[in-house]
Amino acid sequence: MESQSRWLEGAETRGFGPSARFVAGDRASFLVSDRTPGAVPRILVIDPDPETHAAARDALGGRGCEILSTVDVEEAIRLIELHGDEAEALSAIYCALESPANKGLRVFTRLRRLARGVPVYLLAPREALEAAKAAVQLGAAGYLLKPISAGEMLSPFDPGPDRTALGGAQRVQMRSLPVAPPAVVSDPLGHLVGAGPGMQKVFGLIRKVAPSDVNVLITGESGSGKEMVAAGIHRCSSRAKKPFVAINCAAIPKDLLESELFGHAKGAFTGAHASRRGLFEEAHEGTVLLDEIGDLPLPLQAKILRLLQTKEVRPLGSNTIKEVSVRIVSATHKNLRGLIQKGEFREDLYYRLNVMPIHLPPLRERREDIPILAAHFLKKHSPAVGRRLNGFTAAAIRKLQSLSWKGNVRELENAIERAMVLADESRIDDEDILVDDADAAPGFGQVSDLFNSGMSLKDIEREYIKHVLTRTGNRKEAATRILGIDRKTLYRKEKIYGIRAPQGTPPALN
Repeated sequence: MESQSRWLEGAETRGFGPSARFVAGDRASFLVSDRTPGAVPRILVIDPDPETHAAARDALGGRGCEILSTVDVEEAIRLIELHGDEAEALSAIYCALESPANKGLRVFTRLRRLARGVPVYLLAPREALEAAKAAVQLGAAGYLLKPISAGEMLSPFDPGPDRTALGGAQRVQMRSLPVAPPAVVSDPLGHLVGAGPGMQKVFGLIRKVAPSDVNVLITGESGSGKEMVAAGIHRCSSRAKKPFVAINCAAIPKDLLESELFGHAKGAFTGAHASRRGLFEEAHEGTVLLDEIGDLPLPLQAKILRLLQTKEVRPLGSNTIKEVSVRIVSATHKNLRGLIQKGEFREDLYYRLNVMPIHLPPLRERREDIPILAAHFLKKHSPAVGRRLNGFTAAAIRKLQSLSWKGNVRELENAIERAMVLADESRIDDEDILVDDADAAPGFGQVSDLFNSGMSLKDIEREYIKHVLTRTGNRKEAATRILGIDRKTLYRKEKIYGIRAPQGTPPALN
């Protein structure tokens, strides 16, 4: 209890229990009622730790707040500087207290100066306790000691009538956080995850293009989330309450694709025992995603072009023309201009579809999003896997950010789900993250990938030693020959880096 009471030095007079983990400053009231009535509280969370963002979504997001997340404090400061007075629309800021402490205090001072009137709560590791206390004296609204649970994330604002302070029976009394009606706070882009500039640009384009009915062409590598972007456009549009129909043009056999899209009349072909509406009719007044549009056969390309021009469809084997109102969003991982040059895609259709282009960057170009995506998938798959893990080790995050992810977000999600099954401890470690052999150490073939990953020289050495031991079956003689070091040095580095024998490999015999 001694250490806990030191966390709360001088705070009892402000109504906090003697062992609560939240310490408030003089500006802890956190009222948003002085802003626009009924406005959704907007919380900015700045922390490189994905668990903090997950806790914010669970606690504050669940109370009707809009959560703005970033892992980079400098990026957050640039955005606040860019938007100027609009920063006042923020209800509060959670910011990790950076190390060293003097740097963290300088960052806090800049943040407080730019976001005037917005309470700033610092997220501090125990070793930064004194710096957190100093920040309170400088005007911080308070601080929370890390690691932080979802419940503790909410504790500065509304711990709830039945919530007791940690380690004691005294109840914490604080003002409640305003909660907006669920219909107001529903975020149509909530299924899309990304904090870096690449995805923020995509989010901005979605919100700009959604209200209109212009055709959109989404490009990006396989697995990068093109269908999710299309669904986001639909959810932000006036057609949101109507059907969203996704059609994979590459997955449906070519001889069935026309019938699937446009429907058919009874007897139109062998086996057509009854008339059937096509997917364009099914999506009337809604949105159609033509995924993998580059695989659409040329004859059907002409029919799609006619649909765009006339807003009419004619079912296969029928003389009846039917009017349909659908918004067309297309997606492809192929180079359509290259297909046009080969005569495999119609140029006039391309320009019809490409009124508003949106390019989705591959995961390797937005590595800053990987920790947040990893935390998102960890929470998503916990019910199916049947276990709840407490996040990732630092080594696991470094490994995730060092890989090339040729399968993009889809591959990352599979890797996280697999790691959840393999993890022996309460957190996922780097050795639980298994990828295909071709991707086992992609950064070593591309210096630019290493630079973008932010790995230190020690991180690179550790990962390379582990990779060599895995590829050699933990045979020390072969490993030392590849690494160019003696066995004594290898043993020493294994001990320093905490490298264990790779799972599934035999013990060294030499």
